[in-house]
Amino acid sequence: MADLKAVLTALVAAAEATALPEIDEDQEHDPRVHEETWWAAHVLRRFPKLGLYAAPDGLYGDAAGDLAELALELEQSLSIADAGKPELAQWEWRFGYDTHWGWAHAQPLLMHLAKG
Repeated sequence: MADLKAVLTALVAAAEATALPEIDEDQEHDPRVHEETWWAAHVLRRFPKLGLYAAPDGLYGDAAGDLAELALELEQSLSIADAGKPELAQWEWRFGYDTHWGWAHAQPLLMHLAKG
């Protein structure tokens, strides 16, 4: 799990070092991007021991679900970059970090992995 923690820490650091550029175009869904259920199954195959954990808010987190969300966010951003829109990909990555995956998935999962 130390490798997983190192990778997750690097993803958070990359997001925090990324500026949120101003853009004038909208994101379009790429049909080649996997669905969250695909990522969840993939994560469970790769990390079968991941499960629920006590979250700081008193509820429970789902480590596999957190990783699936992070993988989906990363895949979406990379897909946008591959479509020749690097600024939009950068915006998507940083905006997703600020509004969703950073506080809802990455930070609680990092705290859980640090205990482990």
